[in-house]
Amino acid sequence: MSYRILVLPQTDRIRPELLRKIRSLTAGGAILVGPKPVRSPSLQGGGDTADREVRAIADEIWGDLDGIQRTRRFYGKGMVTWGLPLNEVLLLAGIHRDTEFAAPLDSSIASIHRRLG
Repeated sequence: MSYRILVLPQTDRIRPELLRKIRSLTAGGAILVGPKPVRSPSLQGGGDTADREVRAIADEIWGDLDGIQRTRRFYGKGMVTWGLPLNEVLLLAGIHRDTEFAAPLDSSIASIHRRLG
């Protein structure tokens, strides 16, 4: 299975090993959507050490993005966005809506789109 877009949660914390994998996926061509992390939620490996690694990798991936003035940049074969609406990111990626849900505003609908073949 492969995915073109990875949407991060709205948090400034991420574990270094996960961020290393995200760096690899983005460099390989994935589109990354989400805020730049600044620290690790874990104390594993030493809290300060993990925080420094997260900041270093995040600086490499997000570069000078601030989510306000600078909202997208290319990284490797992929793209990083922060502060853009998801529908705009999808359009930039050439991904068009193929499903629409009519539900109350407070509904929660989880969905994964798979393309076979």
